[in-house]
Amino acid sequence: MTKLDRLGRSTRELLDLIDRISKAGAVFRSLGDPLWDTSSPQGRLLSTLLAAIAEFERELIRQRTGEGRTARLFAGPLRIWQSSGPRGPPVDCWPGFT
Repeated sequence: MTKLDRLGRSTRELLDLIDRISKAGAVFRSLGDPLWDTSSPQGRLLSTLLAAIAEFERELIRQRTGEGRTARLFAGPLRIWQSSGPRGPPVDCWPGFT
């Protein structure tokens, strides 16, 4: 595995998956980070920390995206220039929205 955030959506989900792998008698090793090896206590600690950071990043992206959508909604209709001419009149992107 090269990217931790592709393996699970939450810290709990990722740790459960790593636990299932270890109960099956295998270990998890990252191709992108040689320090991440769940056969050692340091590797398990690193797995927990990286999973928490990946979940935190996803939540920040979700929060900022929602804030941007809300700001755009309250800013009113977006006005753009028509593609028919270099300086045509502006066009509402949300027709009928007042």
